[in-house]
Amino acid sequence: MDRRGISSVFYVCAIVWAISARPIQSTWLSEDYYSAECPDLMQIMKDAMNVTAENDPVNLPALLRLFAHDAMVNGVDGSVLLDSKPGAKLPADKAEKDAPINLSLFGFEAVEFLKGEVEMACPGVVSCADVLTIAAQIAVEMTGGPVYQSLLGRRDGKVSRYQDAVAQLPTETMSLDQLNANFASMGLDQNDLVVLSGAHTIGFAHCESFAKRIYNFSSTDPIDPTMDWTLADQLKHVCPQKADPNTVQALDITTIETFDENFYFNLQINEGILASDQILYTSETTSPLVDLFAVDKTAFFDSFVTSMIKLGNIGVLTGTQGEIREVCSVVNPSPPPPPSPPPPPKASPPPPPPKASPPPPPKASPPPPSPSPPPPSAPPA
Repeated sequence: MDRRGISSVFYVCAIVWAISARPIQSTWLSEDYYSAECPDLMQIMKDAMNVTAENDPVNLPALLRLFAHDAMVNGVDGSVLLDSKPGAKLPADKAEKDAPINLSLFGFEAVEFLKGEVEMACPGVVSCADVLTIAAQIAVEMTGGPVYQSLLGRRDGKVSRYQDAVAQLPTETMSLDQLNANFASMGLDQNDLVVLSGAHTIGFAHCESFAKRIYNFSSTDPIDPTMDWTLADQLKHVCPQKADPNTVQALDITTIETFDENFYFNLQINEGILASDQILYTSETTSPLVDLFAVDKTAFFDSFVTSMIKLGNIGVLTGTQGEIREVCSVVNPSPPPPPSPPPPPKASPPPPPPKASPPPPPKASPPPPSPSPPPPSAPPA
């Protein structure tokens, strides 16, 4: 079986290496969050999911895995969908999807298609985080799993960091103690671990994720003693030592495309593909729940719905936090700054003071009167 882009480990089980996990929040979430602004949302999503599955049935488990990887890194905020900065070479400039464990994620194009269908009917209303949450919900239903309604009302984050994915996403070699510690840091428990691991019933894994179990396991055991030898021989045919790195193996070898309880039955007979799955039955603390789910599908389905909703409520952004992305792979462009107000009109300079008129020239004084001539002298007597 060769599927390019399927994960080396289909970790829908929400095993979280959470260094700084955000708490479970659901105050702002509700089942009918979009009933007023996008009343036909669920029908739009179901129709679009049918198209997605017809294009490639692997989109169904892939979307479920995308949801889990989003939830496992700082909560469901659509951060796993964001692209790295153009031309990014340093990890500090890269997004979650470019972390080594995420390089084989699949279904990004399907998410953009789903978002586009929703945008045509309800532009700017439904977040990418909620589109992904609903897609995971419908994927479970379409493969025969439980029918349920997620709580909605998430907003999209604006940050996606490569190092967060490296630090918080798990590997298939973790011990049960490590897995329990991860779940506890998220507000989840060991029951959630066992329940959510059941999503592997429709999962796939690349050969490299279990090669150590079937080739040179230890100096004394060529094959992991907790794996059935017949299964190990079959896996060697699927995954020779120099296998194509794109070759994948179903994690439920009995009902590959059906969401059911057979995953747990496989663990009972040592036919779990991943070490981190099989450990759920080899441990005395988790095996009783495996035994229950292997024979009681209703108990598994009911528990799965509860744990999935808990997982989807971790660390969500609500209210005015984050944004509603127009395109899921990039944050919205920053709005242009408001225009600057026009400068106040310059004050007119005061008019110059009126020039003082020069004083009128002084009037010329009239010439003094000529002296009167002396009176005539009297004639001599």
